[in-house]
Amino acid sequence: MMLSLYDWSEPIRFPENQIQVLVIEHHRHFRRILELFLHGLHGEEVELHLTDTKLHLLPFHKNVELIFNPFEMGFQNKKLIGRLQEELTASAQDLEEETALLLSQLNAFAGRLALDSVYPLSFSGMQSVSQLIKSLDFSVDSKDFSVPEQILEYMKLCRELLGKRLFVFVNLKCFLDAEELERFYQSVFYEKYSLLLLESAQGKYISGETVRIIDDDLCEIS
Repeated sequence: MMLSLYDWSEPIRFPENQIQVLVIEHHRHFRRILELFLHGLHGEEVELHLTDTKLHLLPFHKNVELIFNPFEMGFQNKKLIGRLQEELTASAQDLEEETALLLSQLNAFAGRLALDSVYPLSFSGMQSVSQLIKSLDFSVDSKDFSVPEQILEYMKLCRELLGKRLFVFVNLKCFLDAEELERFYQSVFYEKYSLLLLESAQGKYISGETVRIIDDDLCEIS
């Protein structure tokens, strides 16, 4: 997989066991790159191109996940929760007898409440497993995870439920120290994630990084 922009000297490639770091010291260019990512994620046509190993163009918004702040990742994203509910609904199909009994009991309970009420009530009832799953309001419980663990869990969900192939982090080195980054990188390598760090300043080099710098004069240094 490759990410390319016409004014870069060469595309950014994502070989296994390598973390790609793009340091953009020129503030306006840094802002421009972020804007391109955001426009691309909204389905707009942008100058950034993502291609597979056979140089086939990949839909940007379907394959890229951009994370600005690891404290505000999209665990409650409607699309993510929707896909999670679909998986749980499929899993419930293997529990056909238990599910049918539960739906029957819930509807009987609602009927009893309606009959016992002093008001003239009606109810729609629980007709399907998907209704039941939605009513249970499942969410990802990451409150006891460390920040790196939360990031990894979010990446796993995005890849498995939404099909994301490239994860782009903005100034991640401001949030994690060297030891945390080293452990995080090892997990990334093990899971074979493609990762790009967009950094506005050059930080300490961590083993496993491939660094490209665009300096204040817009010169590239690899």
